[in-house]
Amino acid sequence: MNRPFAKGIEGNSESSIDNRAILGMLDGFFVMTKGSGERFFCIYDPTTGIEAKLRGIDYIFANVKKFNATLRIGYGYTHGGYERSCIYCVPVGTDLQVWKDILRYEFGSIHDPWFASTNRFGLDFSVNGWDCHALFRYFPSYYKNLTSQQRSVQRSIYDFKDGGHPELWAKVFALSIRKLPLYKKHKDNCLVVPVPASTIEKHRRRYVAFSEHLSKYLKVYNGLDGIIVYADRAEKKGKTFEWEDMCNTSCFDVELMKDKDIILLDDVITRGSTFSMYAKVLMVNGARSVTGVFMGKTAHLDEHGELVDIVDYNHEVEQMRFGTGNVEE
Repeated sequence: MNRPFAKGIEGNSESSIDNRAILGMLDGFFVMTKGSGERFFCIYDPTTGIEAKLRGIDYIFANVKKFNATLRIGYGYTHGGYERSCIYCVPVGTDLQVWKDILRYEFGSIHDPWFASTNRFGLDFSVNGWDCHALFRYFPSYYKNLTSQQRSVQRSIYDFKDGGHPELWAKVFALSIRKLPLYKKHKDNCLVVPVPASTIEKHRRRYVAFSEHLSKYLKVYNGLDGIIVYADRAEKKGKTFEWEDMCNTSCFDVELMKDKDIILLDDVITRGSTFSMYAKVLMVNGARSVTGVFMGKTAHLDEHGELVDIVDYNHEVEQMRFGTGNVEE
């Protein structure tokens, strides 16, 4: 005969709306621990559909794997700012501490996650005077002898490019953007605008759902249509982005972005030519400021195995023919 389940909340957040909401969802084995940051750890019975229920309140799993024949273990990101707590639904008589210890000490079993994860920008740099931030250092696919973490970053960037897991990547970017001084000071004036992908279909697949989730998490207006892609172009893959590439394939909603603090978002920055060109056009057409955010910043190893950033950020942006083509004036 199956034992009945006991549910409850331990810690300093018993009155948390989120914790009480999660408790009300539970109808099978579940133990979640949360710290004071934005990450949660969880071991649970997947047959209860709890993953989808948690997504409904913006608890997004980053990595999950099988723990045993019936349970999964994983971690993810939520809003943050909570005191430490544990939410549980376990058979009566279960030693809850054992399961808390599993999450605490054995979570290292997810030592080689499929996707990289973070909740802040790890790289800060400047491109032609514009502040820029990247989540990860990115090694291109021609590198073979990479660490597990570097391969996780590769997979994450490929997944983002392909439009995979838009909720997860929107959550990761949102948590990171919220830590930027610009967002903290001028949140109500911020607009996140994606840099166009090389084709209309890639742009749609990569950014439509992602931008919707990101604007919701950041509580800002959806800036997807700040730059509209109306034609395909050849992929550059690290080559210099030319003026014609932009004005022959995209146009700008100048009124939407006028006097706004634009957060220009792209998957990877290598030489900075694409970002520089779009940033300059936005400033010429009335943006108050432009900040760049990227999932990856391309790097490579020299002949001695030393880490070298690929940079070519001193572009002659002032000599570009702005105000022509499809830029609205």
